[in-house]
Amino acid sequence: MRYVIVIMAICLLGFILCVPCFGQSAPRYRPQRPTISPYVNLLRNDSGPVPNYYSLVRPQQDQQAGDREASRFAQSSDLAIRQLNTIVDRREIGPTGTGSVFNNYSHYYGTNPSLRRRR
Repeated sequence: MRYVIVIMAICLLGFILCVPCFGQSAPRYRPQRPTISPYVNLLRNDSGPVPNYYSLVRPQQDQQAGDREASRFAQSSDLAIRQLNTIVDRREIGPTGTGSVFNNYSHYYGTNPSLRRRR
């Protein structure tokens, strides 16, 4: 009897520990701008013979500009895909292959019986 109670307590404890906490599902904070200025790197002394502006600051600014451009492109692509999905959902464009049949030569030979008698 005591053995069963110990097993049930272990199972209950394992169940409690495996249940995810509700506070963990909060979205991560993502600022629109960098929180630290790239010009802080001007004070570093480990860049070598090239000035810090061209070796640290300028590449970071170029990377941030490229990231913004990629984000804009992804958003415009997402918008275009959503617009295409709404057009297809409304059935303005028919599905591919409608009205076609493999090896159908009826448009070439004709199947009208009155045309065969005239020959």
